[in-house]
Amino acid sequence: MRPTRAARLAAVLTLAAPVAASAQANVAEQIVAPNEQGLQYSISPKGVHLVAIAQKGTRWVVLHDGVPGPFFDQIISDGSGHRISFSPDGTRFGYAGRQGQEWVVMIDGKEALRRPIGTNETLLRGAGIGIRFTPNSKHWFFHYNNPNEGNPRADPPRLVWDGVSGPVGANNDIVISADGERYAYTVTNPANPDQKVLMVDGKPAPTLGFTPVFTGDGLHLYTQRITRPAVGPQVTELLLDGRPIIRAFKTEVFTAPVGSLAVIKVGRNEPNGEITFLHVGGVKVPGSEAQFMGPIQFSADGKHWATKVDLPGVPNYLIVDGTKQREYEAVDSVRWTDTGKPVYTVGAGGKSFVITGDQESENGYGRSSFPIALGKGGRVGYVPSLNGAPVVVADDKVTPPVARMWATEFSFSPDGLRTAYAVTAPGGGPGTIMVDHKPVAASGSVAFGQIRSGLPVQYVWSPDSRYTMHYGWPGAQYTGQFALFIGNRSVAHGTTPRIELPTFTPDAKHLFWLAVAPNNEDMQVFLDGKVVFEFDAQGREPLTNKDNWEMGADGVLTFIVQTVEGFKRVRVTPGPDNGVEAMLARGKVVRP
Repeated sequence: MRPTRAARLAAVLTLAAPVAASAQANVAEQIVAPNEQGLQYSISPKGVHLVAIAQKGTRWVVLHDGVPGPFFDQIISDGSGHRISFSPDGTRFGYAGRQGQEWVVMIDGKEALRRPIGTNETLLRGAGIGIRFTPNSKHWFFHYNNPNEGNPRADPPRLVWDGVSGPVGANNDIVISADGERYAYTVTNPANPDQKVLMVDGKPAPTLGFTPVFTGDGLHLYTQRITRPAVGPQVTELLLDGRPIIRAFKTEVFTAPVGSLAVIKVGRNEPNGEITFLHVGGVKVPGSEAQFMGPIQFSADGKHWATKVDLPGVPNYLIVDGTKQREYEAVDSVRWTDTGKPVYTVGAGGKSFVITGDQESENGYGRSSFPIALGKGGRVGYVPSLNGAPVVVADDKVTPPVARMWATEFSFSPDGLRTAYAVTAPGGGPGTIMVDHKPVAASGSVAFGQIRSGLPVQYVWSPDSRYTMHYGWPGAQYTGQFALFIGNRSVAHGTTPRIELPTFTPDAKHLFWLAVAPNNEDMQVFLDGKVVFEFDAQGREPLTNKDNWEMGADGVLTFIVQTVEGFKRVRVTPGPDNGVEAMLARGKVVRP
């Protein structure tokens, strides 16, 4: 006889208490929001915190991980439907609400600012009070603007930084440095639109400039001044830290994500159209003049840059670190290896070639697009079509996949030393996973389930690069029985056709996943092959959020589900006497 849901739930809940050292896991549960019809909630980008907006009679309250704030007559939208803001690290949150004739800004559950509404009641539906946090999560700010106020002198816009209002007339052009400690914006005098001021770090700058842009390290600030004479084209003056450095028709500044590197596009007005060229380090880049030039793309370390020049009807090319590359019929976007080399595909003679640094791939491939995988140590891999058949390419070495198999999902192991890809039979039939070009197990692999949007994947690497894990049935013929395949071992999983969210702990000692119970529609959380938590399938909706189901650096899995008791945050800590190795010991060796 199948146990009742209450009995199964009681069995699971016993795991919430402190456990012995030999136990499977420590499961801690916390109610973070009630079950209420129409409840609105948001999940933080990190830390798996839940903020909910609940209606209590005619009033509203915001709960953060189950802790309620004050009651409000209204929780204010920022104009785009969002009511709750999170800091990038997920530890802070903010919102605004109305109490009577005042609106109140709440930061981290505490009142930070209170202001009168004034005479315009429609203010709250179009105020644009979008609370934002700086990249380092230390500061909060918003730009207040009432679009329904016809007289800007009566209700002028302003910038509020950490609860302190700046001068009236603030424009919504605020920029924040990458470290989150510096900010700049412009102010227009409501009584005289011709009077403007540049504000930097909350103080008026000694020189006027617009369109502020910080360098990646936050040490320098680029601004522009534009003059439109009565006769002739406009003149743009580019300033660096208030000092003019370029005068031209147009300028556009691109800064690297880190460091102080900046690439400046300079526009020159010509009778047949605008011509653009580049400046780097105060020097014009030779041969950079073009009529159509794409944005600047930087490497992650901020040391390299590239841009595409794509003239209509003529060959395209890249400029990389100031050097013009070869011309081709077509050039795709650039990616960067960890060794600083650009990687991109080009078209020539009806074929596609992959360029790494300044080296073309030895072969030309079919023109259909194919993703490029990058690995540690500057490795490059992909699965293109060569002479009408799929091949696997790693560091320009071509390897045909298993006969009559189609290869997809090429990747390098986390340490960059190994390769893997999925192979499937023609027409999408069963396949397996190839590691270092060899099948790890005889299996009919299936893609992991899709609880959230995105492309399905068929395997994952263990963090220590020892093996891949995929799901399917043992052997080439479907038998109705499924298993997990870790390396060349299979661990039986009954009749469950798919699993979801496979996740290793950072030390690769434990493996979590989510699956549907075989005899009902309940969801089961597995750890190393054993169920550690169970919930009703109707409660899985919060897991569609990409930030829900977080593996911590300490190996603790955190997620939020909806249960009959309310929204629960669940933290699962693996026990000391179990793990992937113990699971594999229970499995069977499956030879390719």
